[in-house]
Amino acid sequence: MKTSGFRLSLAVVLFVFLGLFATAGVRADAEQQQIVFESGYNTPSAGLSAEQVEQLEDTETFTFQTEISRLMSLIINSLYKTREIFLRELISNASDALDKIRFLALTDATALATNDKLAIMIAADPEAGTIVITDSGIGMTREQLKQNLGTIAKSGTSEFLAKFEESKGDVNQIGQFGVGFYSVFLVADKVTVASKSNDDEDQYVWSSHAINDFMIAKDPRGNTLGRGTEITIHLKDDALRFLEEDTLRSLIGKYSEYINFPIYLWTSHEEKVIKQNEDVDDDDVIEEEDLEDDVDKKKEEVQETRIVHDWERINTQKPIWLRNAKEVSKEEYVDFYKSISKDQREPLSWTHVKGEGDVEYRSIIYIPSKVDPNFFQNLAEKAHNVRLFVKRVFITDEFDLFPKWLSFLKGIVDADDLPLNVSRETLQKHRALRNISKHLVKKALDMFAQLAKDDEEKYTTFFKEYGNALKFGTVEDNKHRKKLATLLRFPSSYDPSEAAVSLESYISRMKSNQKSIYYLSGMAVSEVEQSPFLEKLLARGYEVLYFVEPIDEMLVQNMPGYSGKMFVNIAKGDLKFGDEDLDDFDPSLETQFKPVADWLKETLAEDIDKVILSKRLTTSPMAIVASDYGLTGHMERLMAAQGQSSKEHESMLNFMKLQKKTLEINPKHPIIKSLLDRDTFDEDTTELVKVLYETTAIRSGYPLKDINGFTKRVETIIRKGVGAPLDEEVEVEVEAAPEKTKEEKEQDDEMLKSMKEDNPEDDEDDFFHDEL
Repeated sequence: MKTSGFRLSLAVVLFVFLGLFATAGVRADAEQQQIVFESGYNTPSAGLSAEQVEQLEDTETFTFQTEISRLMSLIINSLYKTREIFLRELISNASDALDKIRFLALTDATALATNDKLAIMIAADPEAGTIVITDSGIGMTREQLKQNLGTIAKSGTSEFLAKFEESKGDVNQIGQFGVGFYSVFLVADKVTVASKSNDDEDQYVWSSHAINDFMIAKDPRGNTLGRGTEITIHLKDDALRFLEEDTLRSLIGKYSEYINFPIYLWTSHEEKVIKQNEDVDDDDVIEEEDLEDDVDKKKEEVQETRIVHDWERINTQKPIWLRNAKEVSKEEYVDFYKSISKDQREPLSWTHVKGEGDVEYRSIIYIPSKVDPNFFQNLAEKAHNVRLFVKRVFITDEFDLFPKWLSFLKGIVDADDLPLNVSRETLQKHRALRNISKHLVKKALDMFAQLAKDDEEKYTTFFKEYGNALKFGTVEDNKHRKKLATLLRFPSSYDPSEAAVSLESYISRMKSNQKSIYYLSGMAVSEVEQSPFLEKLLARGYEVLYFVEPIDEMLVQNMPGYSGKMFVNIAKGDLKFGDEDLDDFDPSLETQFKPVADWLKETLAEDIDKVILSKRLTTSPMAIVASDYGLTGHMERLMAAQGQSSKEHESMLNFMKLQKKTLEINPKHPIIKSLLDRDTFDEDTTELVKVLYETTAIRSGYPLKDINGFTKRVETIIRKGVGAPLDEEVEVEVEAAPEKTKEEKEQDDEMLKSMKEDNPEDDEDDFFHDEL
């Protein structure tokens, strides 16, 4: 029994030892294996190192075609605006290669046999200073490597290069995928391309320093790709920032977010894991019944931080603009807007456009819920709200696809084909892009109109944010003025609460024989509502539009009417209602009140040109009216507020201010009647009338010329009213502030002296200006 027990114990010990050894082996492997392959792909290829390329055997060297050498020289020196587009071009080429193999697979079932995973893999190696871009596309044979990367077969390229050189490099190229591969030399001093095609048994390597020649050799590693292409980029010293993971992630997201195929980036992150330590004392005899307890007691759990690497898919967003609009949900539209605009608020509305004709394109345009606070201040600058794609590859956001007044719109435009082998300036004026822009403007206006039709409340919200932009468009854009006019909204006497009255609805409520659209301008609705000009019109039931935005005055100058009805400012000229034959105005009143009119004209001669009886007043004694071509009080204030310091502006403003106005008096008002009953007008009456005129000027929207005179006259009236002496001065008793002491003066002098010594080149005036 002892022998049997010993054998059993020995077996148990051996079993535990082997188990611990196996566990330790697994643990060691785990420490070395820091990679979790959630994506299903293996570790990235390191590509061919510079040493490996130098040691290649059976190499064959070729000289670049003349056009290629010229092209690379242009690329490196002036062709592209930014160096970062090399990644966009290489990813686009990889996408094209994947498209080709997928197309072949439709008719050849074995095309994908060597690798059925269609993807683009990008990995940076900071130690080697390289970026490796791998795709599982169609790949290239030895001869294709020579032809595709050593010559330019595309017709017209030589002519393009000649024209470009003639322009002395003063052209800003957008990029063209046919020659896009060579953009890699913007950041690389050496490039190695390994490629494997189904049409070739071997995998070949192409390598060049972008000088005059390139070499091709069989890949000594054998067939590592199965099928596809691997580009190893040896970065220049001044391009090492492209090795950073965040930089690559940002560029992929910026330019290639919507490529059809998955783009994986080799990434790393820290992760906390449980480390298990198992200590076994070889001197102890482990009995079978105590084995489990002893092992559990010796296990200790310790947390440690490890660097975990994995492939991360970057282009997770889907190009929803390629789908039928009926198939895209509201949530998808909103999520897409948030992803491209970085605005977490829902858009007010959007339109999904598919354009066909000379240029086929798709687009989604959004209305942000809030206007940019600096929108009107930045109208002179380029907006970057609409991103232009070509076949799902981002090209630029610097084109003016919308006019300035629509530059608040955000979205994307994806054209199937645009001439990218031209300058940005040329493409901006190209007929294809102009047609796209023209169509988009029409679709945007249709979107606004549909929003107004479907949801008037939401449209009111939209107009509150962007109404001035539409008015600006009405002023600037003759072509779309008629359409824009239907979209305008204003507050009015019918609904003064908000800008919700359209011109069409105003016309629908016009009175019989009314030929004009009446409006009145002011700084705010509350100010306009107190104007004496409204009295007669509102009393008779006429609706008046309230123009309370600075741009409204400019609007009516450029759009004098709508639907056959002319705009009429009720604060200017001789107001007519269209039913003068029914008016109860008595012409004999003009003769009756002529003495008062003459005296008022004489008394206020500096300010008024004539005095007439009013047809627009009911409760106010008088009103100041501008001539048909003069400035209203509101317009005078707007011009003064512009702050322009040019002599021409000041001269024009002063000239317009000096234009005398017309004073309209109300013959039914008690004050005017009282003046008529007087035989003479003493000094007190004259002063009272001046005060009345000045208060009327304020109510009519005009700034006072003599504020001090106005306040003195008001004070005189108050003194008389309360019985205070008119000539009594205020007794002022204040204590004068003490002068500086000698010590204070010395301290100030020392301070100024030290400041000048610290800033010897600074002018004293500049110094004090900077301090202010």
